[in-house]
Amino acid sequence: MKIEEWDQSSWPNQGSKKGDHVEGLYRVKKYFNQFGYLDTIDASKKDVFDDALESAVKTYQLNYNLEITGILDSHTVSFMMMPRCGVPDIIDGNNGMYS
Repeated sequence: MKIEEWDQSSWPNQGSKKGDHVEGLYRVKKYFNQFGYLDTIDASKKDVFDDALESAVKTYQLNYNLEITGILDSHTVSFMMMPRCGVPDIIDGNNGMYS
């Protein structure tokens, strides 16, 4: 899955926050899982912006020196859409961003 292939202008998840139910949010969870921000994805809550996703967003925002809001704001989404290698930022709980 490559998030950079998504069209940001039509991205339905932008502005999503904890408690929201948004179709397609599962793709965001897969992105954060792929890069080490989410350990598991609860299939029963695949399109629910839950506590785990909020924590993942906040950690991502911290790692990329973004305003830490826990919301998928346009600035955060822009960073997520940038091309990158497939190496996770966090491996086995160790944050490689500040090693």
